[in-house]
Amino acid sequence: MIGTPLQALLRQQGHAVHTLVRRTPRDASEHQWNPDTGEIEAGILEHTDVVVNLSGASIGRIPWTKAYQQKILNSRINATTTLATAIRDASTSPSLLVQGSAVGFYGDRSDSELTERSKKGDGFLADVVEQWEAAAAPAQSSDTRICYARTGLVVGKGGAMAPLQLQTSLGVGGPIGTWVSVVAVD
Repeated sequence: MIGTPLQALLRQQGHAVHTLVRRTPRDASEHQWNPDTGEIEAGILEHTDVVVNLSGASIGRIPWTKAYQQKILNSRINATTTLATAIRDASTSPSLLVQGSAVGFYGDRSDSELTERSKKGDGFLADVVEQWEAAAAPAQSSDTRICYARTGLVVGKGGAMAPLQLQTSLGVGGPIGTWVSVVAVD
């Protein structure tokens, strides 16, 4: 939900955008990879200025069974490890990795003011984010700077709030937490 509008904006501004896909590529701007096995098209990062990694299973899917929690974690770790390793091994590294992350890192801190220097919170999402950010470490051994994009829930058509839309429209919605940080998209 963030990547598609970002791609459109970058293309509109004249940037060449290439995407990694798990399916067969449809055109020259798509490149195949399999983050679960660590496979990525050879040389894809050799002429790349910036890598944006927003990959990960949706946290908007409910319920979070133990199996789905493992999918949330693995989808982030595998994609990030594959990209960070490819960046480290590239003969010409990208100058920047914009690494997806989440405000879940901070846990539920009620009314506390939180900054990038705040310590990790408690809970499943805080643990996921800590491991997700750590998976980017191999890229740090190259000339690539890493920027962690700690986003909140994405609200828009089909976003993280979609499962709650029916209840809310029927007037039976309830609180979803003590605070919610969101990213709104059209």
